[in-house]
Amino acid sequence: MVTMLELLDSAVKIGLGAAISGVATYCVTKRNQTHEIKMNILGYKKELLKDCAYKLDQSVSLMNESKDSVRRQLDGVQDETHWILTDEQSVNMVEAFNRAKESRTLAFIINEQELVGLLTDYVAVLEKEQKYFKSKTLKMSLVNECSGERKRIKNSIMIKIGDAFASMSI
Repeated sequence: MVTMLELLDSAVKIGLGAAISGVATYCVTKRNQTHEIKMNILGYKKELLKDCAYKLDQSVSLMNESKDSVRRQLDGVQDETHWILTDEQSVNMVEAFNRAKESRTLAFIINEQELVGLLTDYVAVLEKEQKYFKSKTLKMSLVNECSGERKRIKNSIMIKIGDAFASMSI
């Protein structure tokens, strides 16, 4: 016959085993959920970084298209002081500016502060370049100077985007 002590001993062993199993299951599940959340956040940040790079690329293309259009418009013109920015050129410049600002916002959202700083510099150069284009006395030498600065900053941005992608791993 089973004594009370044996019954109590079996109950404690079963209860302790169940408690240990429960704690272990909780810990493993918690670790898996935490890892899954980190992976989802990382995937989201990578997606935003891709969008950031894409919007920057759009900005560069639109600004280059506008600049090339102005060059073609001025090709062979001796006096660069009498010209008018076309609506298409103006719209492309505004779109280039907007895409660069959107890219900067995405970098801010994913907390890439160095990238935000570079994109702020890029936006400032775009703004300066647009002012030259919109002035009545266009000097292509000033525009070319801005374009060179814009290209230098863009290359720094692309390097930083690559570094940001490389650092996004668990």
